[in-house]
Amino acid sequence: MEIVTYILIILLLVLVGVSGLQFSYTFYVDRLNRMRQKHIRELERRCVLLRQQLEDAEQMLAERDAHIGRLFSESVTDDDVWAEVIDVESR
Repeated sequence: MEIVTYILIILLLVLVGVSGLQFSYTFYVDRLNRMRQKHIRELERRCVLLRQQLEDAEQMLAERDAHIGRLFSESVTDDDVWAEVIDVESR
C-alpha cells in the first residue's frame, strides 16, 4: 500500500507540473497576442502617417508640374515673339 501511495503522489506532482506548464504557456501566448495587436496598431498608425505624407508629396508634385507648365508656356510664347522679331528684322 505504501508504494501505491508514493506512485500516486508522484503522479499527482507530475500532473501539477504539466498543468503549471500549460498555464505558463497560456500566459506566454496571451502576451504574444497582446504584443502583436500593439504592433499592428502601431503599423496602422504609421500607415496613416505615410499615406498623408504621400498625399502631401503628390500635391506638391502637382503644384510643381503646374508651375513648370506655366513657365514653359511663357517661355514658348517668348520664343515665338523673338522668332517674329528676328523674322521682321531679316526682311
